[in-house]
Amino acid sequence: MFNDLVVLDDATIVVTDSLNGTVAVKRPAAEGLEEVVPVHSLLGPNGIVAAKQPGVVFVTDFDGIHRLDLGSGELTLLPVPEQVRSLGGIDGLDRQGDTLVGVQNVFSPGRIWAATLSEDGRRVLAARVLDDNHPRLFGPTTGVFVGPQKFWYLGNASLQFSPKGLQPAPAGARHVILEASLASP
Repeated sequence: MFNDLVVLDDATIVVTDSLNGTVAVKRPAAEGLEEVVPVHSLLGPNGIVAAKQPGVVFVTDFDGIHRLDLGSGELTLLPVPEQVRSLGGIDGLDRQGDTLVGVQNVFSPGRIWAATLSEDGRRVLAARVLDDNHPRLFGPTTGVFVGPQKFWYLGNASLQFSPKGLQPAPAGARHVILEASLASP
């Protein structure tokens, strides 16, 4: 079940496989895909974005944000500050410099996180919630930077988890694009 993908500067395509718990790569000269980490190494991998370091990506799953070196296959869960409960369950992910912004949708009604990375991209130095109380926020899924400070995200895709399963959005409330700002305190 391929989910999210990123195209690297060298035209390598890297895709998350949420069902099999792996990441696959399509290198420019290769005929097919190769799995970079063994099957079931990740729990529902989803969001993916290129790191500053060539050949490295960040991948999200239910445990948090992982750093994956595509050359060696080294997969490392990024440590987070003590006050951050969980960066697990992030769906969409984008990067601006040393900041990752992720759309977390496993906690009701959803959250938009900004995580500041160490210079080497091997740990989260700080994380803050950019949005978790917008009245149209209900099962967000993915987002993208539209400038150095603005992050647009799909705020309601009718994918809100509840004890009764996936709950649909109210009539007329689906597919809204919302904005979060890194400049907000």
